[in-house]
Amino acid sequence: MSLLGLRRRQREFRMLRQKILTGENAPRFHAIIHEAALRPSMGDHELMRAQLLRLVEASRLPNVTLQILPFDSPIAFGTGFLMIEPRVADLNMTLVSHVEQTLYLEDPASIARYDEHFAGLEAMALAPIDATAAPETRIAKHSLGLIQRILYPLL
Repeated sequence: MSLLGLRRRQREFRMLRQKILTGENAPRFHAIIHEAALRPSMGDHELMRAQLLRLVEASRLPNVTLQILPFDSPIAFGTGFLMIEPRVADLNMTLVSHVEQTLYLEDPASIARYDEHFAGLEAMALAPIDATAAPETRIAKHSLGLIQRILYPLL
Protein backbone atom coordinates (compact mmCIF):
# COMPACT_ATOMS: atom_id res chain seq x y z
CA MET A 1 0.00 0.00 0.00
CA SER A 2 1.34 3.44 -0.89
CA LEU A 3 2.00 6.06 1.79
CA LEU A 4 -0.87 8.14 0.41
CA GLY A 5 -3.20 5.13 0.55
CA LEU A 6 -2.10 4.33 4.10
CA ARG A 7 -2.73 7.91 5.27
CA ARG A 8 -6.17 7.85 3.62
CA ARG A 9 -6.99 4.56 5.38
CA GLN A 10 -5.89 6.01 8.73
CA ARG A 11 -8.01 9.14 8.23
CA GLU A 12 -11.06 7.09 7.19
CA PHE A 13 -10.62 4.83 10.21
CA ARG A 14 -10.47 7.82 12.61
CA MET A 15 -13.58 9.38 11.07
CA LEU A 16 -15.54 6.10 11.32
CA ARG A 17 -14.38 5.64 14.90
CA GLN A 18 -15.56 9.12 15.87
CA LYS A 19 -18.98 8.69 14.23
CA ILE A 20 -19.76 5.40 15.89
CA LEU A 21 -19.16 6.80 19.40
CA THR A 22 -22.21 9.03 19.19
CA GLY A 23 -24.41 6.89 16.97
CA GLU A 24 -27.23 4.57 17.81
CA ASN A 25 -26.04 1.42 19.63
CA ALA A 26 -22.64 3.04 20.12
CA PRO A 27 -19.95 0.61 21.31
CA ARG A 28 -18.09 0.99 24.57
CA PHE A 29 -14.82 2.89 24.04
CA HIS A 30 -12.08 2.85 26.64
CA ALA A 31 -8.87 4.83 26.09
CA ILE A 32 -5.82 5.03 28.29
CA ILE A 33 -3.67 8.04 27.45
CA HIS A 34 -0.14 8.55 28.74
CA GLU A 35 0.41 11.87 30.51
CA ALA A 36 3.18 12.75 28.03
CA ALA A 37 0.58 12.94 25.25
CA LEU A 38 -1.32 15.60 27.20
CA ARG A 39 1.59 17.88 28.00
CA PRO A 40 1.86 20.89 25.71
CA SER A 41 5.32 21.07 24.20
CA MET A 42 4.80 23.60 21.46
CA GLY A 43 2.08 25.43 19.68
CA ASP A 44 -0.94 27.40 20.64
CA HIS A 45 -2.17 27.21 24.25
CA GLU A 46 -5.76 27.73 23.08
CA LEU A 47 -5.50 24.71 20.79
CA MET A 48 -4.03 22.53 23.54
CA ARG A 49 -6.73 23.68 25.96
CA ALA A 50 -9.46 22.93 23.42
CA GLN A 51 -8.09 19.42 22.86
CA LEU A 52 -7.96 18.67 26.58
CA LEU A 53 -11.48 20.00 27.09
CA ARG A 54 -12.63 17.81 24.17
CA LEU A 55 -11.31 14.76 26.02
CA VAL A 56 -13.30 15.71 29.11
CA GLU A 57 -16.38 16.32 26.96
CA ALA A 58 -16.01 12.94 25.22
CA SER A 59 -15.68 11.25 28.62
CA ARG A 60 -19.20 12.41 29.45
CA LEU A 61 -20.64 10.07 26.83
CA PRO A 62 -22.12 7.05 28.62
CA ASN A 63 -20.14 4.63 26.46
CA VAL A 64 -16.74 6.37 26.77
CA THR A 65 -14.15 5.77 29.50
CA LEU A 66 -10.91 7.77 29.56
CA GLN A 67 -8.03 7.12 31.91
CA ILE A 68 -4.65 8.80 32.22
CA LEU A 69 -1.44 6.83 32.77
CA PRO A 70 0.71 9.26 34.80
CA PHE A 71 4.46 9.75 34.48
CA ASP A 72 4.98 8.08 37.85
CA SER A 73 3.24 4.86 36.82
CA PRO A 74 5.36 1.68 37.00
CA ILE A 75 5.25 1.15 33.24
CA ALA A 76 7.65 2.70 30.77
CA PHE A 77 6.29 5.07 28.17
CA GLY A 78 5.78 3.29 24.87
CA THR A 79 3.36 2.99 22.02
CA GLY A 80 -0.34 3.60 22.44
CA PHE A 81 -3.15 1.52 21.08
CA LEU A 82 -6.91 1.69 20.85
CA MET A 83 -9.56 -1.00 20.98
CA ILE A 84 -13.29 -0.73 20.51
CA GLU A 85 -15.72 -3.06 22.29
CA PRO A 86 -17.93 -4.80 21.55
CA ARG A 87 -16.31 -5.56 18.27
CA VAL A 88 -17.71 -3.58 15.35
CA ALA A 89 -17.50 -5.74 12.21
CA ASP A 90 -15.66 -3.27 9.96
CA LEU A 91 -13.48 -1.95 12.78
CA ASN A 92 -12.55 -5.25 14.46
CA MET A 93 -8.91 -4.42 15.00
CA THR A 94 -6.35 -3.06 17.36
CA LEU A 95 -4.70 0.14 16.18
CA VAL A 96 -1.09 0.48 17.36
CA SER A 97 0.42 3.93 16.87
CA HIS A 98 4.17 4.22 16.52
CA VAL A 99 6.48 7.05 15.49
CA GLU A 100 7.38 5.32 12.25
CA GLN A 101 4.18 3.52 11.36
CA THR A 102 0.67 2.80 12.58
CA LEU A 103 -0.21 -0.89 12.66
CA TYR A 104 -3.71 -2.21 12.11
CA LEU A 105 -3.80 -5.65 13.73
CA GLU A 106 -6.85 -7.67 12.77
CA ASP A 107 -5.94 -11.27 13.62
CA PRO A 108 -7.55 -12.75 16.75
CA ALA A 109 -4.20 -13.68 18.38
CA SER A 110 -2.90 -10.10 18.18
CA ILE A 111 -6.17 -8.69 19.45
CA ALA A 112 -6.09 -11.14 22.39
CA ARG A 113 -2.51 -10.11 23.31
CA TYR A 114 -3.47 -6.44 23.30
CA ASP A 115 -6.64 -7.14 25.29
CA GLU A 116 -4.43 -8.65 28.00
CA HIS A 117 -1.94 -5.76 27.86
CA PHE A 118 -4.79 -3.24 28.01
CA ALA A 119 -6.16 -4.84 31.18
CA GLY A 120 -2.76 -4.36 32.82
CA LEU A 121 -2.61 -0.70 31.78
CA GLU A 122 -6.14 -0.14 33.04
CA ALA A 123 -5.12 -1.37 36.48
CA MET A 124 -2.10 1.00 36.58
CA ALA A 125 -3.84 4.10 35.20
CA LEU A 126 -5.58 6.73 37.30
CA ALA A 127 -9.30 6.38 37.97
CA PRO A 128 -11.41 7.24 34.90
CA ILE A 129 -12.59 10.77 34.24
CA ASP A 130 -15.83 11.41 36.11
CA ALA A 131 -16.82 15.00 35.44
CA THR A 132 -19.93 14.61 37.61
CA ALA A 133 -18.14 13.85 40.90
CA ALA A 134 -17.67 16.74 43.33
CA PRO A 135 -13.99 17.58 43.99
CA GLU A 136 -14.42 17.22 47.75
CA THR A 137 -15.50 13.59 47.36
CA ARG A 138 -12.18 12.57 45.81
CA ILE A 139 -9.90 10.54 48.05
CA ALA A 140 -7.29 9.46 45.49
CA LYS A 141 -5.53 10.76 42.39
CA HIS A 142 -7.77 10.63 39.33
CA SER A 143 -7.62 11.32 35.59
CA LEU A 144 -9.75 14.47 35.64
CA GLY A 145 -7.58 16.00 38.37
CA LEU A 146 -4.46 15.47 36.25
CA ILE A 147 -6.11 17.06 33.20
CA GLN A 148 -7.23 20.01 35.34
CA ARG A 149 -3.66 20.45 36.57
CA ILE A 150 -2.42 20.55 32.98
CA LEU A 151 -5.22 22.94 31.94
CA TYR A 152 -4.54 25.53 34.64
CA PRO A 153 -1.35 27.05 33.11
CA LEU A 154 -3.10 27.19 29.73
CA LEU A 155 -5.56 29.84 30.98
